[in-house]
Amino acid sequence: RNEGNFEITYVICAAMSEVDELDSLDSAALSCYAFATPAATRATELGDDYIKRLSGGGSSTTAKAAKPGGKGKAVVEAPVPSILNPLVQDPDNLTLGPLPTDPLTVGAFKIYPRIATVQPGQSAGIDMTFDPSGCNTVKERLRLCVSGVDPKDSLSQIIRSFEVTGESCVPAIVTDDVYSIFEEQEIVSSLADSMTTKNKDDPG
Repeated sequence: RNEGNFEITYVICAAMSEVDELDSLDSAALSCYAFATPAATRATELGDDYIKRLSGGGSSTTAKAAKPGGKGKAVVEAPVPSILNPLVQDPDNLTLGPLPTDPLTVGAFKIYPRIATVQPGQSAGIDMTFDPSGCNTVKERLRLCVSGVDPKDSLSQIIRSFEVTGESCVPAIVTDDVYSIFEEQEIVSSLADSMTTKNKDDPG
């Protein structure tokens, strides 16, 4: 639930120990998350090369190169106003593109939606499915990144990481272990062997 006064965008990623999870985002998700992240903290949270990643990955950025104008002067397009406040202009000229609708797949888990925008006072639900095929117990670590959160805040770093666990039990019939199937019965290779054993036990 968004208890703040501004809209937030969250994105769910697979937690990685040696790599920043935001570096693994596809261009569509990165564009939406970057747009919602305050401009002053983008370089800190997304990396110094986030503009290059956005412009090179087919994102929704609208940063334009200067075009030659009349009389030898360059014409620069005006920054696109933010939809949150018409008086605020995005210094990077980012625009909000469509949110990705595909689920996040991590191991045997599927999470949907993996990215969404939550308005102040509203709540967002997250659906998760588990595929039990061919696995017993599966554990995966996920990371919940929220735009505008101070990445240096230790508490926010702790609560945004969580683990999901799934355990499967697939019904099956044992066919390759005859001793467990007939555990209370005598098993012999032939009837003659059975009669011989019986005669030894009862000689009279």
